[in-house]
Amino acid sequence: MGSRITGTERVFRLGPQPTLTLRERLILDGLWSGKSTNQIAEQLGLSLNSIKAVRHRLLRKYQASNAAQLVRAALAHGDLTVV
Repeated sequence: MGSRITGTERVFRLGPQPTLTLRERLILDGLWSGKSTNQIAEQLGLSLNSIKAVRHRLLRKYQASNAAQLVRAALAHGDLTVV
């Protein structure tokens, strides 16, 4: 049975652990650090459309509908850590 994450608006179950590419991990780290999509694109030397496409793929992988849910799910899966 999957773990539960409680948020202010709903409770959802974690799906299986998603496998992340290096690019997905870099973009997830950028979102976690509070950077905008434009800042991440500039930092990684990628187009804005590339970052948006990967961000959309991350939302699907984590079954999230926005960046806040994405970060919460990634934290719950252990893909991000609080330092």
